Amino acid sequence: TPRTSQDTPDAEWQVQCGWSYDQGVSENTVRPRDAEAAQAWLAARGDVDAARIGLMGWSYGATAAMVTTGATAIDANILRAQAAAKPFKAALAFYQGCGFKTGASSWAYSGTSSSYWRPYAYTRIYHGTHDALYDSQHNAGSHSAPAYPSPLTSVATRFHYETRVSRAKSLYGAAVGSGNSVELDVMADVHHSFDYPHQAGFPAGPRVLGTVHSRDAEAECVFDNDALTFLRAILVQGVPPSAFDLAPPPLPDASSSQTAPFSWHAYPLGVKTECSLDLAAFQPCSSPRTYHGLAAGTHSLRVRILGTPADTAFGVSWQIVGPGAPETAIDSGPPAATTSRSAPFAWHADQPGARFECSLDGGAFAACSSPRTYKGLALGAHSLDVRAVNFAGQVEPSPAVWAWTITAS
Repeated sequence: TPRTSQDTPDAEWQVQCGWSYDQGVSENTVRPRDAEAAQAWLAARGDVDAARIGLMGWSYGATAAMVTTGATAIDANILRAQAAAKPFKAALAFYQGCGFKTGASSWAYSGTSSSYWRPYAYTRIYHGTHDALYDSQHNAGSHSAPAYPSPLTSVATRFHYETRVSRAKSLYGAAVGSGNSVELDVMADVHHSFDYPHQAGFPAGPRVLGTVHSRDAEAECVFDNDALTFLRAILVQGVPPSAFDLAPPPLPDASSSQTAPFSWHAYPLGVKTECSLDLAAFQPCSSPRTYHGLAAGTHSLRVRILGTPADTAFGVSWQIVGPGAPETAIDSGPPAATTSRSAPFAWHADQPGARFECSLDGGAFAACSSPRTYKGLALGAHSLDVRAVNFAGQVEPSPAVWAWTITAS
C-alpha cells in the first residue's frame, strides 16, 4: 500500500474514518505490519531483551495496536501465527480511532455484538465518555468533518469497546492466567486526544483550539501514571498486571526504622485490595499505607485483590535490625555530698522509645523510668546505674553511673 497519494494531503491520507478496509495508512493492514517489523528489528539487536517489548498506540495507532496484538485474524476467528509467538508482551491503546473498521468483507472481528476480538498480550485501553468514538451518541452530528462511518452512529454499537472487551473476557478467556488480560478504563467528561490539548474538533468534541479541558488534564495524569505502572510491572518486574507495583520500605534489605511506608497500584484502577502483615489474616487495606511500631526481625507484607486466592498475592519482605546499643545520660541527681535521704533523678537515652533499667547500690537491674526519686536512703555512699534497652533488645553495655554520699546533718 503506498504511503501517500499525489492528489491527497498527508493529513487527510492519515485519517482512517471513512476509508475502506485497506486504504491509506490502514490500521487494519499497514500499521500492524509496521509494528511487527519494528519488533523484529528490535528483537534482533543485542542490546534489547526480546521478551520485554511492548506496543503503544494513540487514536488510529491505538486501533492498530489492538489489531497487531489480536489473537485472531481481523476477518476470521482463527488464531494468527503471531499470536502463538507473542512478539509483544504488553499493549497500550489510548483513545482508539474510528473503532475497528470494516474488514475485507464485513465489519472487523464480526462487528460489535458478535465480536471475537481478544488480545494475545496483556492489554490496557484508555477512553473518555466525551469521546464520540467511545460513546457514539455523544454530540453525534456536531463534530467537524469527516463524518462518522454509519455503523458508529447506531445505538447498537454505542460503547462498542466495552462490548468487545467484555466478550474477550467472558467468551474467549482473556485473563491474567492466560497471559492476555484486557482492561478498559474510562473517565467521565474526558475527550478524544485528552493528552494532546492543541487538537480541536473531531473527534475531540466541543473544545476551543489551544485550550485544555480540566478533565482531560486529569485524565492525562491518571492514565499516563497507570500506563507506566502497567508497563513497568510486565516489562521490568515480570509480574502480571493483576499483581502490583509494590514499593518496599526505603532500605531494601535491612532497616533500623520501626516504621514501614508502602504504596502499591493494582489493576484495574479502583479495585479494592487487602493486606497481610507477617502472615496474619488478610484485612482490607488501601494505598498508601504505613505500619508503625514494628519489632526487630524479619517482616513481610502481602497484598492481593480483594477476594482472590492467597497465592495470587504480591509481596515484599524486609528486615528490621537494631540501630546499635543505646547510650544513657543522667541529666540531674543529688549533689556529691548531701544530708538529704531523698535522691531525685532524671535521665534520657539517645534513641527514642528506649526503655530503662536501674540498679541502686549494686542491686539487680530492674525496670525504671525517668524522672524517679529514691527515698529513705541510709547514711553513707550510694550509686545509681542506669542502662537503656532499645526496641531491638540491644542493651547498653556500660550504664550511666551517678555517685553521692549522704552525711549526718
